[in-house]
Amino acid sequence: MKIYYVYELIDPRDGIVFYVGKGKNNRMYEHVNKTKKGKMSNNNPHLYYKIKQILENESSVKYNVILENESEEECFRVETETINKYGLENLTNIADGGLGGYNQSAVDINRQIRLGKTWEEIYGKEQAEQMKIKWSEMYKGKNNPFFGKHHSDENKKLFSDNAIKTHTGRKRSDETKKNLSLGISNSEKHKAWRDVIKSKNYRLEWSNTSKQLWSDPEWRQKNIDSLKNRTPRSKVYTDDFMIDMYSRYLKEKENNGGKLSFMKYYKSVGIKSPQYFHYLAKQLTERKSYGS
Repeated sequence: MKIYYVYELIDPRDGIVFYVGKGKNNRMYEHVNKTKKGKMSNNNPHLYYKIKQILENESSVKYNVILENESEEECFRVETETINKYGLENLTNIADGGLGGYNQSAVDINRQIRLGKTWEEIYGKEQAEQMKIKWSEMYKGKNNPFFGKHHSDENKKLFSDNAIKTHTGRKRSDETKKNLSLGISNSEKHKAWRDVIKSKNYRLEWSNTSKQLWSDPEWRQKNIDSLKNRTPRSKVYTDDFMIDMYSRYLKEKENNGGKLSFMKYYKSVGIKSPQYFHYLAKQLTERKSYGS
């Protein structure tokens, strides 16, 4: 009995193969069936939108089985060879199975992808980054099947509902939280942004922008009224209350050698939105001092 097979998905509009896969039972039909239900097969957006584009054109994906075999290893080998024959850049497959031609590493890599391992875990960080850049370039602009289109409200709701179902009730472990935090803080974008906000030019520019905004009476009054109308923790922040709290903060900061963060101080006394509170309280204090 031949359990496994290698198959091709063909675009009926031009007769070109756009996906090569290996499976058993009804595997080759699952991609289209999932797409019809708004679900993404293999977490592969390129395959999903290609099939969706064909279906929206009132066409049907064509199937071609190129091998049936009892050996899963043999099917992996033929799948990899077939992908390499067409060229990964001409298919919607995410990975080519490896290194060009068959060897044990190619089969192992193909299997690991199916087990849900990341490209970084399989190929290493450097090669994974190159692959991501390659796929990004291949599907930029008009090369993307979804170029110029927009999700319908129905699809947006479907995506949202699926995400809620997936994540509801799931809790991240402390180790996962730590790894996510380290990943963000060590990313090149975060480091670059951190360098920017620490620069004197950025702080000077932000200070000048802030002064310009607060010098506009209409803008300033609008923000003051907005904060005064808030009722965090059942408190209404009156002008006198804000001025008094700002005065207390300055005294506490002086007692701590000028090293007390206003964010930390206001949070410790139960103030919500401490950043807004601080700047508005500061403005009110200055206005009172100037008699305005």
